[in-house]
Amino acid sequence: MKVSGMRGGFRYKMYKDQDFWNCSSNLEDYGQGKIERDDVATICIDTCVDLKLYSDRVCKLAVATFKEWVLTVADLAFLSPAYICGTLFGDSCAHAYDPSIMWNISIAGNKPPVVPPKTPKKGSPMLRILHISDIHVDPLYMEGSDAECGEPLCCRSNDNPAPTEARKAGKWGDIRNCDTPFRTLESMFQHIATTHKFDYIVWTGDLPPHNVWNQTRNDQLSQIKNLTAMLNIYFPGKAIFPAVGNHESVPVNSFPQPSITGSQNIKWLYTALADSWTHWLPESSRNTIEYGGYYSVLVRAGFRMIGLNMNYCDSANWWLLINATDPAGQLQWLSNELKIAEDNSEKVHILGHQPPSSCLKAWSWNYYKLVTRFENTIAGQFFGHTHNDEFKVFYDADTLSRPVGVLYVPGSVTPTGGRFPAYRLYEIDGFYTGSSWMVQDHWTYMLNLTEANNSPWVGPQDHPLWKLEYAAKATYGLDNLFPESWDKLITRFEKDDKLFQKYNRQFSRANSGGICEQTCKRNMICNMRSARSYDPALCNDILPGAAYNEYIQFKNDIIAC
Repeated sequence: MKVSGMRGGFRYKMYKDQDFWNCSSNLEDYGQGKIERDDVATICIDTCVDLKLYSDRVCKLAVATFKEWVLTVADLAFLSPAYICGTLFGDSCAHAYDPSIMWNISIAGNKPPVVPPKTPKKGSPMLRILHISDIHVDPLYMEGSDAECGEPLCCRSNDNPAPTEARKAGKWGDIRNCDTPFRTLESMFQHIATTHKFDYIVWTGDLPPHNVWNQTRNDQLSQIKNLTAMLNIYFPGKAIFPAVGNHESVPVNSFPQPSITGSQNIKWLYTALADSWTHWLPESSRNTIEYGGYYSVLVRAGFRMIGLNMNYCDSANWWLLINATDPAGQLQWLSNELKIAEDNSEKVHILGHQPPSSCLKAWSWNYYKLVTRFENTIAGQFFGHTHNDEFKVFYDADTLSRPVGVLYVPGSVTPTGGRFPAYRLYEIDGFYTGSSWMVQDHWTYMLNLTEANNSPWVGPQDHPLWKLEYAAKATYGLDNLFPESWDKLITRFEKDDKLFQKYNRQFSRANSGGICEQTCKRNMICNMRSARSYDPALCNDILPGAAYNEYIQFKNDIIAC
């Protein structure tokens, strides 16, 4: 078993199912009092070192960081190997999936007749939205340090021997195992502030670097405070709508339910987020932020923004092994908020960090039903986490045939995972009576680190040049960006391989990926269709039978979170 969570959230990856089973059994033995707390830690360190998963230093620090969280969960829940495997991996688990973890929320009211979206009349008011996600700024990034240091995060100031020239970290960042230099983030903010006009910002989480084996609460609080100050300096007076990422907590992915008290309580983080976010959100949003890290804000008459805490659906959040049924009551709250919005003829944009396709099955399927039920109300969905540039189409939950919604992921600022830094601007149907508030077009901007690090020239004030990578409508030949158009584009991808390969390059932001053929292409197309987790029916025509499990592995592999 390889612990891949230094990059992907300390989540277990089953390279050998039996190895995972044996590891799970150690937790079961602890829960039954057969071994002591320190014994579990010793076993974990020895396993990490013996299998050469990471350096001795990282193994020891990681176990110290995660020990109290994991063993506290083991104290509070009966963790059989089957239950752990089923909860974390759902239907892809080789052992029995526990059906008791499926549950349903109450969805109020009958669905009104569907009102198909219409293209705005020429000259209609438009708004621009800036979407920034997965910053992962690293205060310890050092130009010239080792970009292949053998640890999960490199390019940092340390005592390692001087690297060879080929392994030296670039000035503006590095696409190897490295996060965002402060100077690169500052250059992006300065470029945006001096180049673009926009109305508000969507900021979908993941602020700290990926050194998850060696972080403290003070580290995370400092990142929140510093980035809040930077945003206020570069974008004074702009409305900002944030969402919490899985890396904001310590340990990473640790988001206990509100019922968890004592030293493991999450109030330390949610209070800090409330203090930060109320720079831009009304004070009335503080209650739900401090309770569960989510909020609902009426931006102006007829338009509402809802920010979700997607950590309460994430399989990497081991607190959900205790009770995964609608943690913090968030989905039921969302259903109620959408009903209020519908009753008041409001349009809603939903934002969060992890896309619902990355969620536990029950949470994901309930969210999917909400998108179908409130398709007249939900006008946009904006997420992050995967570090990829991608979209996902939602279909009518009853038939899985009619497209009812689309979700956007803009790519990450951090280059880790081999992706060039990026941000996105959306054009939105604007404020007027009858506005759809739907995305009309979007433009993705990118910093080519190869050019920035190797070219003798730079932009104004010694900053690299951020360039337009592509515009959605022009690149894909779309008349509009409504769900039906994205669905038709998926069909075109199946037949037009040249167009699909263009999408594949943009998915990883022109840096890598190569040609994606046959199985890779089928998995990519399934990924566009799969806005809810663990549903083979969405891809039956292209991934029959056991091939869907290969897609699950593919999906896990392409997430560089």
